[in-house]
Amino acid sequence: MDNEYAENLVPVGRRLRDELNKCGEHVTPSTLIDPVEGRIWKKFPSGSFREITVDSKKVLLAVENYRNLVESTRKKCCESRKERI
Repeated sequence: MDNEYAENLVPVGRRLRDELNKCGEHVTPSTLIDPVEGRIWKKFPSGSFREITVDSKKVLLAVENYRNLVESTRKKCCESRKERI
């Protein structure tokens, strides 16, 4: 994989990891994801990458579920702030 492509990758946080695991994708702390194409990459200590995607459609579904979860959490926080004022 070239370095230009590596710039599009984002690390997998806890919530996204949980969503990916629900969809049957095994991810580790050294896992990076391309949220546009739905590809999962494992980064090795040597700096090299290997694609470990099982099903890119399920990855994209997990990313969408994660985004919806984040949006609902933000909405709840905004509403609770408005109630305090």
